[in-house]
Amino acid sequence: MDDPDAPVAIAPPHGIWDHWVIYNISASITKLSEGQIDSSIKILNNSWQEKKYGGPCPLASKPHRYFFKLYALNDYLELDENASKQDLVLALQKHLLAEAALIGIYSI
Repeated sequence: MDDPDAPVAIAPPHGIWDHWVIYNISASITKLSEGQIDSSIKILNNSWQEKKYGGPCPLASKPHRYFFKLYALNDYLELDENASKQDLVLALQKHLLAEAALIGIYSI
């Protein structure tokens, strides 16, 4: 889940605040329950440099868009545990079958 509306002053150099970066979700998994992530799912650092979900917390200035992106791949990915989101995006391009996105809008 990422937030392209985070202020440039706090967003990383690519201008998007990453709240959650996960991959290798089996096609058989139909939901992600709080606190119950399957051991096969890999988690990369978010923009807080933590391997976990960080919820939305926009400043009071305006609503933010939150992008949930899902990619169907033809294989599992083998990435270093310290890989970046950019490393993930490059790796998945070689195995991409389809992609989808859901955009939610949230404000305080």
